[in-house]
Amino acid sequence: MMTASETAVRTEDLYLSDTIRYLVSIKDDIHDRSQIPHRDRVYHRVFAEHPNDLQALKFAKAFSAFLAEKKIFIHPRDILAGFTYRYTYGTTIPVDMPEDYDPLYRPPVSPDSQREYETVLLHHKLSPDSKEAKELRIFLSGVDAWLYKHWFSGHILPGYDRLMEIGFVGLVELGEASVARHTGVNREFAEAMLITSRAAVAYTARYAALAAEMASQAEDPLCRRNLSRIADSCRHLTKGKPRNFFDAVQLLWLAQEMMMVENIPASESLGRMDVYLAPFYERDVQTGVLTYNEASEILDALWIKFSGNLHSYQAVTVSGTNADGTTFENDLTYLIMQSTRKLMFDQPLIDFRYTDGMSKRLWNEVVALIKTGTGFPGIFYDPICIRAKESTGQTPEDARNYAIIGCVETGLPGHEYTPTELVHLNWPKLFELMFNHGHATMQEFCAPLFEDKDLDSISSFDEFYAWFKSEMEQFTALSIRSIELIETMIPWCFPTPYLSSLMVGCYEKGMDVTAGACRYNNTGVSTCGLATAVDSLAAIKQVVYEDHLMPLSEFAKAVNANFEGYEDLHNIVSNHCPKFGNDNDAVDFYMSDLIAAFGRVVNSRKNPRGGHYMTGLYSVEDHAKAGMKTAATPDGRMAGMYESNSMASVQGKDVSGPTALINSVVKTDLNIATNGMVLDLKFNPQFLESPAHVDALKMLIDTYFHNGGMEIQFSVVSRETLLAAQQEPEKYRNLVVRVSGFSAYFRSLNKTTQDEIIARTEYQAI
Repeated sequence: MMTASETAVRTEDLYLSDTIRYLVSIKDDIHDRSQIPHRDRVYHRVFAEHPNDLQALKFAKAFSAFLAEKKIFIHPRDILAGFTYRYTYGTTIPVDMPEDYDPLYRPPVSPDSQREYETVLLHHKLSPDSKEAKELRIFLSGVDAWLYKHWFSGHILPGYDRLMEIGFVGLVELGEASVARHTGVNREFAEAMLITSRAAVAYTARYAALAAEMASQAEDPLCRRNLSRIADSCRHLTKGKPRNFFDAVQLLWLAQEMMMVENIPASESLGRMDVYLAPFYERDVQTGVLTYNEASEILDALWIKFSGNLHSYQAVTVSGTNADGTTFENDLTYLIMQSTRKLMFDQPLIDFRYTDGMSKRLWNEVVALIKTGTGFPGIFYDPICIRAKESTGQTPEDARNYAIIGCVETGLPGHEYTPTELVHLNWPKLFELMFNHGHATMQEFCAPLFEDKDLDSISSFDEFYAWFKSEMEQFTALSIRSIELIETMIPWCFPTPYLSSLMVGCYEKGMDVTAGACRYNNTGVSTCGLATAVDSLAAIKQVVYEDHLMPLSEFAKAVNANFEGYEDLHNIVSNHCPKFGNDNDAVDFYMSDLIAAFGRVVNSRKNPRGGHYMTGLYSVEDHAKAGMKTAATPDGRMAGMYESNSMASVQGKDVSGPTALINSVVKTDLNIATNGMVLDLKFNPQFLESPAHVDALKMLIDTYFHNGGMEIQFSVVSRETLLAAQQEPEKYRNLVVRVSGFSAYFRSLNKTTQDEIIARTEYQAI
């Protein structure tokens, strides 16, 4: 038997079976566009059949009906059952999504703000003239104009660890006991969850039958063996909990596939897979029924399943701290990272919990993965992340079990419900509004300023800065008041009974997970374009109030004109004003001060489910999307151009090297980032070819973390490669790059996002 010590640090010739090679070669050829609108049609039909039911029961019955008629598929040479299709979701949650598009590319999905507005008013019985309704209109109009980003589907950490212990059948038993115990509306919520648990069993049985039929007809012995194993496993999972490693992985995938049926595929994350799969793996290895390479093949097959949905941000978390403070690692820790570096997919995301006591062997595996250039793994420092979880009220034991949701958000699998993407505030957009009395210049959008001012009446930069900070705080507070209305509406209008069945506390209380049934119930409030805003403030300070080159009204006129006719000014603000990311205390202060102010607003009140609002300092891809809808900014950024990425500097403006950048970043107290943060660094691939440079990278990471850093990630791809991929995407179809907290196929990104990645500083040294 091949052990982890024999394979863990090898950077080439990792085991990849012929079956896996074949499945990889055909995976993009298997899709069915006719299935895209099918879910929506089934849900619409079932809702019409049960008009008077509690909404949770409608959703559960529609989920069950869809699984009963959903097209299922097993390739004759596959290793695992299950296959995802992309579906429209217009019936069940307020989004706009077309009924047909190329399934090899990301689906064009956008919020349906009007429907969400009407649903909130109807649920809360609000008059359109009420203060709450007026603020909600501003908020949702701001979503359409990209003052805010808002999303409430997905971004979850289901209790897959408990599912591994009891299986779908165990969930049915919990549901039956819950229905018997509860009365009234709690009983109805329990019934809804029970319907989904029974539907999961029935769906698994469909795959058992299909695999058995295919096995009986298979001529190839290997295909027959694999199909028979699928049939046996699925048949068993309709009767009991998983017996072995294969059962556990098959159960995990079917559960995840059904999670994507209920929730838009966005950050349905997998938790600590190397922890909860370990008992099955270790028992099978000890009894001689499983080898390292056989487990590798099963995980590779699972990775192919995960890869079926672009930009779905399915995060797997590995390693971390044991209860006694030592580093957790096992064979699965290595197998998981090795599957990712062998296959080079964009899914699943791999997140590594970094500890000071990690072994050299484990670090070498991390380096091998970094060198692939896929942007994996995201690296999280355990002491800071655990401390952040404890600050939200989690016990030390629970905090040590955190995992990553989607990009960089931390959560407790199965015990915490935190819609992490409920709102992002686009800081640079505030300049556009402040310079134009609350009016956007790129959209028909007006957000009344909380204090409108005549620009030339502002006599000092301190006065302008106080105004900007106040508007930022007020627009943040407005968004929180709006999402409170939305959060209290969701359990009654857009419940998730299947997800609820997997979360500890929901069956026990007869409540939907969105209503506050879990042990921990938090809400994410995040930011976008931080360094763009900070550099803009620095430019205003220098040009208007220190060098007195022009009055503020003239400066605003230049920005509104996209610097046309003001080319000299554009050169000054772009190239001769201080920039965040260069260890400059004068400009770094504004980053620290603004984030502290933002955090005070976010942390000042409890959410409607009794939990905390949590501060996020990351932007996913929103720094590009928001930039496309944001006018020029005082730092010299042109209208429609990408904004700065998460906590990093403006692209290309960190000219003093990576050490200076991290020194700038850690001047901000990152303990405030209870909803996560991102720091992206980009290195030329040749840099990591030297062992001395790898050692220097380790020292850089240690320095950053020991000075307060929380998360760091690396893009290892050259500018030349990215430019070539942009010009000839078909030649670089499989190029995966780091975006911001997640990785994606470069060809699948919009051009603004591609340009942003290309423009990042490419370090040649530390």
